[in-house]
Amino acid sequence: MLGLSGYVINNVTFVFAAINFYKLSVIILKDSDSALWASILFCFNPASVFYLAIYSESLYALFSIGGIYHLVTGGNSIAVLLLALSTCARSNGVLNAGYFCFQTLHQAYEALYLSKNMLMGVGFLRYFQLKQLPNFLLASPILSLALCSIVYYAKSRPEIFFSLGFLASVEEKNSSAVLLSLETVQRSSIARFPGHHNLRQRKHMTRGDPVALPLENDSLAKLGYLTVSCLPFILQLAFMAATAFFVMHVQVATGFLSASPPLYWFASKLMVQRKRWAYLIWAYSAAYILLGSLLFSNFYPFT
Repeated sequence: MLGLSGYVINNVTFVFAAINFYKLSVIILKDSDSALWASILFCFNPASVFYLAIYSESLYALFSIGGIYHLVTGGNSIAVLLLALSTCARSNGVLNAGYFCFQTLHQAYEALYLSKNMLMGVGFLRYFQLKQLPNFLLASPILSLALCSIVYYAKSRPEIFFSLGFLASVEEKNSSAVLLSLETVQRSSIARFPGHHNLRQRKHMTRGDPVALPLENDSLAKLGYLTVSCLPFILQLAFMAATAFFVMHVQVATGFLSASPPLYWFASKLMVQRKRWAYLIWAYSAAYILLGSLLFSNFYPFT
């Protein structure tokens, strides 16, 4: 029964794949006769044995061809779902993402070269106009904070920042699950200091921690914001800040960067070390909350 069920499902699936192929062919070829002959050839293609047997080809064809059909007819949501499912049937289904890449390239071309509205807001240095000065002033606090956090990290740990973390010590790499496989590094650490590792591990577990924490010595704990673990976040913030300043509508930088963790890590470090900065940062946040509430709710450009 299992074999028979698989055989029936596979053949029914192939029938629906052939129907989708015919519909797609009519749209692409714009000739029903050619589409019909192409569909007949598809039904009797040289690889038919794979479509008839209990194999994944029919399912892949249904999802792949069906997804492309919905893509060309404007059903992008269904197309994404079907083409994503095609990767479950065959690994080469991931290549279907190329259709969306091709579509996106043409949309980008139209936006950059054919749409006058897009040419006036977005593009490298296109926003650098005297009349946009208020928008740059509006975004200056968040961009300044981002720049300071990046520069501070780069000046404090240049060997880490400019080497992308490759020159970090073994202990620092052991404390980070981001750059390296934590399991691999911990295994080497256990091999070197088995007693020390077990002792620290038992201490963590007896304190009621829900998970085993990566080992950190006192010197690493004091680094805080300057640890190698922060590097990926710093690099992402640098890219996003540069994009907001040079390419995008700069006034959206406040919202664009608002979910970037390094901003708050660096700000908290400033607030702990320098009390004046604490008042300034809180004042900035409160002012923008009030200003944003007034402007945004009244449909004024804010961020």
